[in-house]
Amino acid sequence: MLSMLFNAMFLHIYLPCKFMETIIVLIIKNKKGLITDNYKPVHITSVVSKILELLLLDKLQFQLETSSNQFGYKSKHGTDMCVYTLKQITKYYNQQSSPVNICFKSI
Repeated sequence: MLSMLFNAMFLHIYLPCKFMETIIVLIIKNKKGLITDNYKPVHITSVVSKILELLLLDKLQFQLETSSNQFGYKSKHGTDMCVYTLKQITKYYNQQSSPVNICFKSI
């Protein structure tokens, strides 16, 4: 049944709105830390949409290329590595008495 559903969705280029809905639940990261900024958001999606995501990832993962500078949504990488790298680069250039200019792009 799922195979027929997914094939029909691709045939008609249609993704139901329910597949896009998520519930965001905040979970405490570290119980010993400060409560004010110690949460991580977890997105809860439907089981059917998660199955579709896993099937697509399995079929397409070999066609996806990422940069070595990408940290999020990558196996064995996390945004904490990105923050650490940014801090180390900033620290290095500050020790060299060099100005540090940083630009962030909002998506």
